[in-house]
Amino acid sequence: MSSAQGPAAPVVEDPDLPELDPGDVAELAAGERFDGVRFDGGTLADRDLSGVTLTECELLDVRLAEVQLRSARLAHTRVVGLDAPMLAVARSAWRSVHLERSRVGAAELYEGDLQAVTVSGSKLGWVNLRGAALRDVLVVDCAIDELDLSSATAERVAFRGCTVGTLTLGRARLRDVDLRGLEIGTVGGVDGMAGATISTEQAVALTDVFAGHLGVRVL
Repeated sequence: MSSAQGPAAPVVEDPDLPELDPGDVAELAAGERFDGVRFDGGTLADRDLSGVTLTECELLDVRLAEVQLRSARLAHTRVVGLDAPMLAVARSAWRSVHLERSRVGAAELYEGDLQAVTVSGSKLGWVNLRGAALRDVLVVDCAIDELDLSSATAERVAFRGCTVGTLTLGRARLRDVDLRGLEIGTVGGVDGMAGATISTEQAVALTDVFAGHLGVRVL
């Protein structure tokens, strides 16, 4: 629960992985389920993996090129060193997932369901979370070009040591969303900022944006 000291923090934990069996990314297939597998290295290109389920898995230094992961399900899974010019994971479900030290050009996560997710040390281009549901999400030491949360529902989401060029929040529904650790270039959809916490310095930096939204001239 938020208080005078600030918003409630996300509740996240490291995935508790068992001893993992070695796997080959070439074995991944649409609609299939994989439990307790480590995929170490490899490239997938021009593949449809829609509906794949990964539970208690680890993906290390995997490259995805033109891979379709629509409606994928990831649970208690760690992804490290992912390289994906386009991460097509619309309408996917993430539960207790860590994404670390990765590079993603564009992430299509619209209408996704993310819970207990940590993203750290990563470079992200355009992150499309339109209409998504986020609960207990922590983003640490990440550089993001554009983050689109239009029409998203977000609760207990926090940023620490991050930057974003453009943050879009039109019609978003936020609760306990902590933006104080996010260096923001500009904000679109200011009407969706209700429920977010920003610092005094951020409020001053965004004065022109807020004034424009209210139709106020600052001279």
